[in-house]
Amino acid sequence: MTEPHHPQPRPESLRSHKSPRAVGSLLIVGCGRLGTALGRLVLADGGAVIGIRRNPGELPDAFTTIAADVTQPVDVALPPVDSIVFTLPPGSRATGPNNDTYQRALANVDSALAARPCRVVFVSSTRVFEGAAASQTIDESSEPAPQSERAESLLAGERLAVELFGAHVIRPAGIYGDGRNSLIERVRAGDKLDGNRLTNRIHQDDLARGIYTVLRSPNPPPLLHATDDHPAPLRDVATFIAATLGVDPPPFADATDVSGRRMSGALFRATVGGLTYPDYRAGYGAILRDTVGRH
Repeated sequence: MTEPHHPQPRPESLRSHKSPRAVGSLLIVGCGRLGTALGRLVLADGGAVIGIRRNPGELPDAFTTIAADVTQPVDVALPPVDSIVFTLPPGSRATGPNNDTYQRALANVDSALAARPCRVVFVSSTRVFEGAAASQTIDESSEPAPQSERAESLLAGERLAVELFGAHVIRPAGIYGDGRNSLIERVRAGDKLDGNRLTNRIHQDDLARGIYTVLRSPNPPPLLHATDDHPAPLRDVATFIAATLGVDPPPFADATDVSGRRMSGALFRATVGGLTYPDYRAGYGAILRDTVGRH
């Protein structure tokens, strides 16, 4: 199946003279850490948030919650909403290419909806470029290069989200921030790391703000790569974290070849209007300062 065409606007087209649209009522499907951060932004702007997940007990009291596994038929009619964001956890193929987590969830939500929303966002991943060369700079015009079942599943989810809902697709790089600090813990533990792997990342707060911007924009781009300004070798990031923690850098693997990929987030930054955490030093520095402050 061919990939959906995502025409890319010129930077000046992002500066619309139209007023931002109201998010109104938002249904967040798979409402975890990212969905919670997004929902708080919507609530602060006077919107209403419905979070749907298997176990919604830990969601904020201000959210309306629905307990449901959307990979199974949803046995309640979902209320009419103005917007939907799909932030589904990683899935796997169950019994074939048309029965994976993303496609089942999208189809089940579509069947349970009382009415079609005005704006839908599907959160995918830059994992769809896992086979791209490290020398290549990837932007929204680049062809995906999946190598794993998960990457193929993500692409299938993107296609179906566009087909069913006319969804806008956001592909985040590695998400870090509140509750997503595994690299800090690996550095603290002295785990061996692939220091030459080129890494890309986005702070969870900047990603939530980016999704919120797409929900509110009168004419957002159909596809965005959510990544910060500075791809960096994992060695540099881990060494910075170690120095900030006051511990020795972790050991690095002996591999000499550069792996990973270099993502461009220029269109995302232009759409959002700049990032709060434009590189790993700003993002991890803020996290580590907060950690030290609490102790």
